[in-house]
Amino acid sequence: MPPIAGGPRVSGVHMWVGIAVLGTNALAGGWGAISWVRGFASSPFWWMLRAAQVAVAIQVAIGMYLVARGASSPDGLHIAYGISPLVVTLISEGMRAGAAQRELEEVPDLDALDR
Repeated sequence: MPPIAGGPRVSGVHMWVGIAVLGTNALAGGWGAISWVRGFASSPFWWMLRAAQVAVAIQVAIGMYLVARGASSPDGLHIAYGISPLVVTLISEGMRAGAAQRELEEVPDLDALDR
């Protein structure tokens, strides 16, 4: 197996950020599920979700750097599995923004809403 073009330090960071991606998504998903079951809105959930999304973006950036430097992935699915969380994040954020916009359009007086 040839050495990784980004060097062992970069590939080590890629591995640890990958673990952070798993952990932050598990934490946000668990918190979100509990909040949903209990029927209450949770501000910490959104902070956790944003942290998970940042971890995904960093992971994809490091992976793209490694590939650009000539590193090879263990198999063809590694890159697909690495990029798919970023694609899901972008699509879901677009859907969330669209749903929020539709909800706001139905409110007759925005100033009357609680802040």
